[in-house]
Amino acid sequence: MSDFDYGEIEVRYNSTNYGPFSFDLEDAAPTDAVITTAVVSSYFGKVDVADLLSGEDESTDDLIDAVLSAESGDYTVAVYFNYPGVAYEGNHTVFFEVTWDNGAVHAYTFYKVKVV
Repeated sequence: MSDFDYGEIEVRYNSTNYGPFSFDLEDAAPTDAVITTAVVSSYFGKVDVADLLSGEDESTDDLIDAVLSAESGDYTVAVYFNYPGVAYEGNHTVFFEVTWDNGAVHAYTFYKVKVV
């Protein structure tokens, strides 16, 4: 399942700081709330938001450029990608842990980022 209708993002062997890809959460926002913070993470394979993430193969440090990826505006999260190496070639799921200014916290998912 994906919370976004983005399609597929392809990250290739020489991709560095590839982005931004903007993920719009306006339609999913609580009434009158805007994003305070967003933490972006990724996992190798198709991972459901209901899965216990501690048992999954996290690829965040290799795939997501954490320095550049951040909230950008009231409802948008901008994400940049890096080629994570041959060991992570395949499909990845991206998670967005968003804190809204009303104190609400919610996780959103995007599938798929394809590393080739």
